[in-house]
Amino acid sequence: MMPCPWVPEIVKYVKQHPQVDAGLHLTMNSEWDLYRWGPVAGKPAVPGLCDADEYLWHPTQETAKHATPDEVEREIRAQIEKAEAMGLHPTHIDTHMGALAVRPEFLERYMKSGHRETDPVLAIGGHRSFARAETPRL
Repeated sequence: MMPCPWVPEIVKYVKQHPQVDAGLHLTMNSEWDLYRWGPVAGKPAVPGLCDADEYLWHPTQETAKHATPDEVEREIRAQIEKAEAMGLHPTHIDTHMGALAVRPEFLERYMKSGHRETDPVLAIGGHRSFARAETPRL
């Protein structure tokens, strides 16, 4: 989760253990009450991803309601670029709390990002009851 503070420790570990499967857990929301993080791209670049305190939205339904597909793609790119700049070459990408699957336009940008980077992409399967229950129809 590139927006989080423990990233340098994880990058160090992965560099010391190159055999580890180390993907990016692409993060578009910040669900904890007191432990929060903001977007890697910065609020000016992705204002729809941010709440009034400049952190990523708590629930994915707020991300779905406020963010645009362009902002989501910009943040995905920022997280991938930050990882690469730190020397982390992800083995795959996936989506934190399913936030990249709550709107078809987000899912399209997510899949496109993985394809462009040639990283395997965790596909959202099953009945999606959690994402559907948390996200109202838009």
